[in-house]
Amino acid sequence: MFSAEGANYAVTFSLAFGIAFAVVLLSWLCSTTADQIPTVNSYPWDWGQKKAHQQYLSNSRSLIKEGIRRFNNGPFRIITALGSRVILPPTYTEWLKGCLDLDHQALVHNEYFGGYPGMEGIGMVTDPRRIVIDVTKKKLNQSS
Repeated sequence: MFSAEGANYAVTFSLAFGIAFAVVLLSWLCSTTADQIPTVNSYPWDWGQKKAHQQYLSNSRSLIKEGIRRFNNGPFRIITALGSRVILPPTYTEWLKGCLDLDHQALVHNEYFGGYPGMEGIGMVTDPRRIVIDVTKKKLNQSS
């Protein structure tokens, strides 16, 4: 019933499947290294993060208070409906002001769809030439 050729095919297929599974498993294990910033609302076996999203939507204020209490006024991560966000304590304020790698305008442009039709107001405020921001500051600072 079984030919030697069919048995060799089954062994080859099983071996190839086993190697592919091992490669995928090892790459996943290597990519899930321990995060440097702790997360306040991460739950074991919550792969789709549904529980974390629900917790954030129902009581985000208490999650932030819990993060401040648990991590001793250090930075922590919170999983929101829009993704993961890092909460920094007030002691980082001066560092944030001087950090040139952070661009608030680019964040607002991306998070609030500044490049989409109908969202031109956001796109205008987040324009890298800063025309609207500079005009607004100039008009607000006039001493008339």
